[in-house]
Amino acid sequence: MRIASDNFCRACPTCQASGKTGKQLKAPLLPLPVVGTPFERVGIDIVGPLDPKAALGNRFILVLVDHATCYPEAIPLRTVTAPVVTRALLGIFSRVGFPKDVVSDRGTDFMSAYMKSMWDECGVTYRFTTPYHPQSTGLVERFNKTLKGMISGLTEAMRRKWDVLLPCLLFAYREVPQKGVGFSPFELLYGFPVRGPLSIVEEGWEKAPKTPPQDVVSYMLALRNQTQHFWKQAKSNLEASQEVMKEWYDRKTTLVEFSPGDKVWRGDCYELLEQFSPLFSLTPGLTHLCVHDIDTGDSPPVKNKIYRLSDMVKASIKEEVSKMLTLGVIEKSSSPWASPVVLVPKATVPSAKPELRFCVDYWGLNSVTRTDAHPTPRADELVDSLGAAKFLSTFDLTSGYWQIALTKGAKEKSAFSTPEGHYQFRVMPFGLKNAPATFQRLVNGVLAGKDAYCVAYLDDKAVYSSSWEEHLLHLKEVLKALRQAGLTIKASKCQIG
Repeated sequence: MRIASDNFCRACPTCQASGKTGKQLKAPLLPLPVVGTPFERVGIDIVGPLDPKAALGNRFILVLVDHATCYPEAIPLRTVTAPVVTRALLGIFSRVGFPKDVVSDRGTDFMSAYMKSMWDECGVTYRFTTPYHPQSTGLVERFNKTLKGMISGLTEAMRRKWDVLLPCLLFAYREVPQKGVGFSPFELLYGFPVRGPLSIVEEGWEKAPKTPPQDVVSYMLALRNQTQHFWKQAKSNLEASQEVMKEWYDRKTTLVEFSPGDKVWRGDCYELLEQFSPLFSLTPGLTHLCVHDIDTGDSPPVKNKIYRLSDMVKASIKEEVSKMLTLGVIEKSSSPWASPVVLVPKATVPSAKPELRFCVDYWGLNSVTRTDAHPTPRADELVDSLGAAKFLSTFDLTSGYWQIALTKGAKEKSAFSTPEGHYQFRVMPFGLKNAPATFQRLVNGVLAGKDAYCVAYLDDKAVYSSSWEEHLLHLKEVLKALRQAGLTIKASKCQIG
C-alpha cells in the first residue's frame, strides 16, 4: 500500500505540470561582508507590475536599499525600460552619491547595454545574482515584501493612490529600528533620530524642553562622534545577528569537503576538448541531415520594395553583403521573389556606436507560407530539468540557422534586394516563419537518446551531470553527435563545467 501511494503521488499530473523539483541539499550559509560606509554598496530591484495600477499610470516601483544603513529608496514608474530606470537611479544618486558596488538580479532592464554604459561611465561595479536564487539580494527582497504589505494594507479608497502615498510609507519604514543593526535607517544615515509622526506625538505628551543653542563646530564634532558610534554599534549588532542566523541555518545543511585524490582540476576536460577542436570554429558548418523548404502553395511571387535607406546604412549593408558572399551564405539571384533589407541595432549604447544586425524583412513571404507546427520546448521545463545537476556545460552553435541548406525552390523565395543588387540565400536565414521549427527538429534528431543529460533550445545546448566522470562522458557523446552532424560551435559563447 505504501509503495502504491508513493507511486500515485509521484504521478500526480498537477505536480508534474507545475514543474516542482525534488528537495535539494543545502550548503552552509555564507553571510555577506558587513559594509561600514553608507551607500558604498546598494541593492536594486523592480517591484511589480502592481494591481491595481495607480491613477497616475504607475505600475512598477524601483527599489534601492543601502547595505550599510538599510536605508530604502522607492521610485514609482510607469514602465521599466532601461532609459526610464537609469533616469530614476540618477535621481537617487544625485542625493546620496554614486555607490561603489551595485547588486541586482538579472532583469533585462538591469542587464541592458544602456545600463552597463552608465555603470562604466560612473565607475560603479555591478554584480548580478545567480538566477532563481533571490537569497543573494535578501535585504532588497525582504524590503520588497514589507513594502508590498504596506501597500496592500491601504484602504480601498486609497489603493489607487499608492504612488502618491509612497513617501509616507517610506517615512514610516525609515524611522523604525532594524532588528539586525539595532538602529533606524534615519539614525544610521543622519546620526540622529528624525522628527517624525511618532516624535511629534511624543513631544505633545511629554512637552520636552527646547535644546539649547550650539555653535557649528561643537555641533559637527558631536554629530561625527555620535554617527561613528552608531555605525560601530550597528556593525557589531549586524555581525552578531549574522552569527545567530548562520548557526540556525547550518543545522540543516551539508558541508561539501574535498579529500586528497579527488579530481577537481580540468586537465582531462581540456584533453577532451582538444580531440574535438575542429568543432569550435567561427565559420558556420553545413549539416547533411536536413534541408529547409518554404511551402507557399499556389501563391504568386511576393515582391516588396526596398526601404529608403541613409548613406551610412547603405555602406553597412554593402559591407555585410560582401562578408556573406565571402562565406558562401548568399549568391546573386534573378528570382521574382524579393524582400527588403533592414539593419537592427543589437544594443542601444548612448556613448558608443551601436552594433547593427543584418536582417531581411520577410513579412510578405511569411504571410503566404504554410505553418510548420513542430513544437519548441518550454524554457521553464528545461531549466527545471537542470535543477539537480552538479556540473553544467553550455554550447552555442556558430550562426546556427546558417548551418542548414535551403532547397532550390526555397533559395529563390529567400531572395532579397539591396541598393547594390539582388541576392538569395543558400542557407536558412533568420526571419523565416518556419526556421525555428526546422532547426529544433534538426537538434532533436542530433541529440536523440541523450535527453537524460542534454537539453536544447534552438541553437543553445546544455549538458548536465551529477558527477565529473559522468560529465566528461556526456560531453564526449554530445560533441561526437554534433561533429557527425557537420555542425560547428562558437567557442566564445561556451561554458564548461
